[in-house]
Amino acid sequence: MSDPSPIAVGYARIVASGGTPLVSGRFSFASNTTEPVAASLATETVLDLRGSDSVAIGIALVNPNSRLNVIELSAQDAAGKILRQATVSLQPGMHLSKYVWELLSMDRMAVAIRCQAKLPFALVSLEISHGRVRLIPTHHSDPSNQTTVFPHFVVNSDWGTELVLSNPSNSVMTGLVQIKSSNGEPMLVTIDGKTATEFPYTIAAGGTAVLATRRPVR
Repeated sequence: MSDPSPIAVGYARIVASGGTPLVSGRFSFASNTTEPVAASLATETVLDLRGSDSVAIGIALVNPNSRLNVIELSAQDAAGKILRQATVSLQPGMHLSKYVWELLSMDRMAVAIRCQAKLPFALVSLEISHGRVRLIPTHHSDPSNQTTVFPHFVVNSDWGTELVLSNPSNSVMTGLVQIKSSNGEPMLVTIDGKTATEFPYTIAAGGTAVLATRRPVR
């Protein structure tokens, strides 16, 4: 049965009180689920558009910094020539989720989108086409997986998000997962039957914690 609730989008912030876990996640839509994607921060990321339908590609960006972050987007052809450019300005703690064509007038010769900024940002890109969803391959320059944000969180209207927190240390990790709307305000969601804006976690050494708005289709 289709979920009649309006779609809600935002991102997740991890507030660690004892060590920062590694964060990954995946997205489900209708009857399919993406591969897991690890959360990371970078100042340069390239989206590989080859084999994708450019009008069906969405992008989500988050500024985890305490000051304004200006992210430059460039659509490029196979030779690296810039075809189109756009700029996204994100205030601290802000999230943006749009189809790429809403930001760039896409050219059929474009095979990549390069995203660059002076400050680190978090990004994920999805292709949503014919009732299916898949990750767009991304290549990060000098990525850091020591991040406290997961760049996209989407629920309702047949969408679901699953977060996996992993503890690679020899000590117990504790903290909170806060779900934020695109403007950085708390966003009410239901995870594993509990409706709230933040969710505590405790992860044993070498263990994982899974938080899911609905169990993905395997």
